[in-house]
Amino acid sequence: MIINKEMIKRNGNKVISIMQQMRRYSFKELQFSTCLSNTDLCLALILLIQEGQIKQNRDEFGIYYTLN
Repeated sequence: MIINKEMIKRNGNKVISIMQQMRRYSFKELQFSTCLSNTDLCLALILLIQEGQIKQNRDEFGIYYTLN
């Protein structure tokens, strides 16, 4: 598999634009909203977490993501 960094950045921008609508999202909510595959969404989330744009948190309902 060839990793296309520009595609990951575009997908990350898509995730950020969706996340500006609500306070927090689960992986399933982000996947439904962005229509990205599991792999594409995971790579975008990893990039956004590494860049400090989003946070990954956990509560009694599971893992969720919020904007920084």
